[in-house]
Amino acid sequence: MKYMSVLLIFFISVFFTACSSKNQVNFNKQMKSISLNENIIVSKPAQTVKSPVSLNLGFGRYISRHIGIHAGTSVRPDIKNSEGLNFQRALNKFDISLENQIKQEFKKQMREDSFYKNKFVLFGANNVINLYVKKYEIDENFFSNTAYMKIYMQVRIVNTQNGKELYLNDLVNETTVSSRKYKLSDIFRDKSAFLELLNSSISNLIKKHIKEMKEI
Repeated sequence: MKYMSVLLIFFISVFFTACSSKNQVNFNKQMKSISLNENIIVSKPAQTVKSPVSLNLGFGRYISRHIGIHAGTSVRPDIKNSEGLNFQRALNKFDISLENQIKQEFKKQMREDSFYKNKFVLFGANNVINLYVKKYEIDENFFSNTAYMKIYMQVRIVNTQNGKELYLNDLVNETTVSSRKYKLSDIFRDKSAFLELLNSSISNLIKKHIKEMKEI
């Protein structure tokens, strides 16, 4: 009896997985056209973020009695968001629009993609892609002193006729994408170095997103 129950659950899960896969495949097969909403939302970096390191307040009864924190409590204090704020300062310094860089690269890759190139149009599509950059960071690898960028972006595809959400996914780029290695000081000093690292990061991120979209 137990064996039959397990077998039944297995076949049900296979059935629903197959149905889900079939529906996902149908989305791209039935797609007539798709366009990009050029109003890309880019969040401003927060002034502070939570520390990645927790502090264990194990100071006994004094802390518990006078501060109101129980002994052994772990907290993550707020720290300055240097990675995001420095990224924003560099964009301002070099007069670079992150929104525009992402928009141009996304359109370029869609036009060059073997599947989407004949479906991608500037306007009037029955599906529209919305991009939302949730946050971005620039930092240096502790061991190699090599600068890297991380851009966290959400892609949301909506049917323009009924407003139905067809796809939603969040991804971040790989950090080892640039053909050249730069120190963080070079990135903040040299616009060409900053742009090279930025465009490599954006290109990798969009490539990942388009690959995921084709699996819908």
